[in-house]
Formats: sequence, C-alpha cells, structure tokens
Amino acid sequence: MGQYLSTGLVYAFSLSKEKAEKEKISIADVEEVLEQEYLFSMEIYDKSMDDRYYHWVIKESVFEKELPLLLTDLLPRISKDKKDVMTVLENVKDRSTQDILAFADRKSCYSFRKDDYAEDMWLRFSKKSFTPCIPLHTEMLSFSMEGKIIMECYGEQFRFFKYCIIKTYPLLSIATAVRTYITG
Repeated sequence: MGQYLSTGLVYAFSLSKEKAEKEKISIADVEEVLEQEYLFSMEIYDKSMDDRYYHWVIKESVFEKELPLLLTDLLPRISKDKKDVMTVLENVKDRSTQDILAFADRKSCYSFRKDDYAEDMWLRFSKKSFTPCIPLHTEMLSFSMEGKIIMECYGEQFRFFKYCIIKTYPLLSIATAVRTYITG
C-alpha cells in the first residue's frame, strides 16, 4: 500500500508506560504537549491505564452527540460523493458508540472508515532540556484519504484546506488566494 494524505478523527490513543518512564515524561507532560503543541482538547477524552499503557478515548457522550454534527458539516466539504456522505450520516446519527465504530470498522464508505495503517504520532517535548520523543499509538477514523495522483485529479483535501484557511482569516480577502498544492 502506498502513502496517502488523510484527514480523520483521533478516536483513541495510548502511550507505553515503560517508554514514558524511560524518558521521565509524566501524564501531565503528555497532556500539556497534546493541548499546546498538537491542539487537542484533553477534556473530551476519558483517561485510563492498565499494567503497560496509559489510554485515552473520546467520551461516549461527546462522540455520540458531536460526531454527527461534525460530519454533517465536514463531509460535504471534503467529499463530492453525495451517496457515500449520506450513507455515513445515516450510520452515525442517533447511534451508539459501538454501532458507529462497527460501521467504521466495516470500511464500507470512503468518507468514514477505521484506518488500520495510520502511523503513530511522535510527541516532542521541546520544553524539556533533553527534548525526548515518544510514540503515541492512535486509533484513527478517516474522513478522507488521497494519494498523490488522486489529489492532483480531484483535490478534495486541498479544497478543504483552502476552506479552513479562508474561515480562519475571514477579514483578509487575500486568504482566498492561498492554495495548497504538490510541488517538486
């Protein structure tokens, strides 16, 4: 399988206790970096641990209430496949977390699927004097996945990035001239 540019939801993540202890990284350090450097809101995640790992998973109340709202607005902006989008929306609205995850696991829709190939996020702790890096294993639910050729043809992710830039800078008309592209 090749490499793809993907946009998706970090449904859950985990961190090896052994690796954190080896690098002298606390859970507070991890959560601070995730919030400040990676722009996560840790309040939406439930935290737990077992013998080997620390775990975070999106709270069911947040997932079940907000995922349909997010996807209703987001998917039509990323995907032009209206049938696929409608199928996703029908399968996430008023459903339990378990039902939604089972639907994503079936991978029957391009616009919402579990991504078994997502790479770990490497957290860098730049405020530490020795700048450690530790891997954070993520469980991803992908909304969009495009390879280089598909991006050049359809550019769904590029259009979405442009939309986000325009919405971020609504008072600057020059923001409409920004383009995300492949070069080289």
